Amino acid sequence: MAQKKLSILAAVVLILTSTIFIMWFVSEKSRSYSEPQDPLVAFDKDILLIPAYKGNNEALYFFIKEHHNLGAAFVEEGLLGWKARMFSWSPMGTKYTDRLNGYKGHGDQLIYGLIQKDDDRIIKVNGEKAEILPLAALPEKEQKEYGLENMCLWYFKSDMPLKGGNIELVDNHTGEQIDRLEI
Repeated sequence: MAQKKLSILAAVVLILTSTIFIMWFVSEKSRSYSEPQDPLVAFDKDILLIPAYKGNNEALYFFIKEHHNLGAAFVEEGLLGWKARMFSWSPMGTKYTDRLNGYKGHGDQLIYGLIQKDDDRIIKVNGEKAEILPLAALPEKEQKEYGLENMCLWYFKSDMPLKGGNIELVDNHTGEQIDRLEI
């Protein structure tokens, strides 16, 4: 009799465990995609994507939403495909010059902004060089539509939270500081 009760209990536990696993699998699969940009497009098919990098099961994309919001999103590759993590965006402003015009943050380890293209200048965050993405790689039609002609997107991803410090615009040849912002 005890063995029969134990067998029934084991069957019930197996059925419950299988049901929970199937529900998790279906949920995860429905939120996973085969390409890293796909979860972003699923979020909003009308965003303009600006890929930054893809590697080590992670990708970073910047995007423009509704023509006036600049945002960022990390995408990670899991067992079932690519899934988006947190999205963030804010108004991107209308006038960008050859100076630092503020910055945006995504979490506490990524900051980014827009600046006019100038190969003679670099951006440093707390003394470390930021990455610069020339937006000339975007189709010309989209550059004009979004007001991104002759523009670059700069970003800095830190392993540690960015709590204070500064952003510097520096002459690439002389090392002279041209502009500076406090974080």
